[in-house]
Amino acid sequence: MDSSLVIEFWGNKEVEWTSCGAEGAFGGMLIMWKKNLLSLNFSFRGEGFVGVNALWNGNSYNFMNIYASCNSGRRRRMWNNLLDFKHMFGNDNWCLGGISMLFAKRMSVLVCLQGGIFMWFKDAGNAMSRLGRFLLTVNIINIWKISWQ
Repeated sequence: MDSSLVIEFWGNKEVEWTSCGAEGAFGGMLIMWKKNLLSLNFSFRGEGFVGVNALWNGNSYNFMNIYASCNSGRRRRMWNNLLDFKHMFGNDNWCLGGISMLFAKRMSVLVCLQGGIFMWFKDAGNAMSRLGRFLLTVNIINIWKISWQ
């Protein structure tokens, strides 16, 4: 990922970003935010996710972009790694997006905002995923005053 492509996605130069590269058929992930909106503490990456820990409006947040593999072993490792991160930064607010909801129940303190059943299909329905979902900590729901999905 290079700056010119990120600026083209965003529409102007007022953007900061972090990403992880492509791996096999998986095309990589990108998190973008308006320049000077967040105070970035650090970014982090793992198998199937990229995230940022940042201050915003006086609160610390972890924003993560997740790709859960169709391979159950990789997906399980990803969720275990996410749990490790959550335990390290457990008191922060969490916003996880782009999730395949399999194993999402293990992040039990998070609230799942739901819609349709599946958004991605492979091999005539042999593999299905719930992409485009978000998990938020209850504290974020209260801070952002989210009362509906």
